[in-house]
This record gives sequence, C-alpha cells and structure tokens, in this order.
Amino acid sequence: MASINEHENKMTVFYKKENGNIDKVFIGIQDMNVYGQYKDVFSMVFDFIVTNYDSYVQNHMEMFYVDTETKQLKLKSELVQNYL
Repeated sequence: MASINEHENKMTVFYKKENGNIDKVFIGIQDMNVYGQYKDVFSMVFDFIVTNYDSYVQNHMEMFYVDTETKQLKLKSELVQNYL
C-alpha cells in the first residue's frame, strides 16, 4: 500500500492499448478498479501506468501519448514539429 506522500506525488494515466492515446489522468495511484464492476470490460481496451505527478500532463493530456512498448509518456511528434 502506498503512503500518502507517494500517493500525492504520483498520477495514473489510463490509455488505449491499441494506440497509446490517453483517456484519463488521475492524481494518485489507481488501478482498473476505478471502473468498478466494468473493470474486466475496460481492461480489454485500456491499460494504465503510474508515473510521477506532472500537472502539465494532467492539464494537457491531448498533447501526450503512452508508448505501448516502453510504457513511457511521450510528447506527440506532430506537436513538436509545429515549434521547430
């Protein structure tokens, strides 16, 4: 079980298994139980990672995705191209 400090300094990112697009970001450490009785259904489509809390990612989740192989957050490359 995570301590309160660990919980407050982490976030859980739920993403589509198919392409890594982020669906939801929760502050703290969560698992598929956030979907309640539908967790088995949702786990067919979504996966999640727990990472250090980052308010920018939470507030701009459309700018990021999860690399489904490395399970790491990445900035969408098309956004980077706009600023080079």
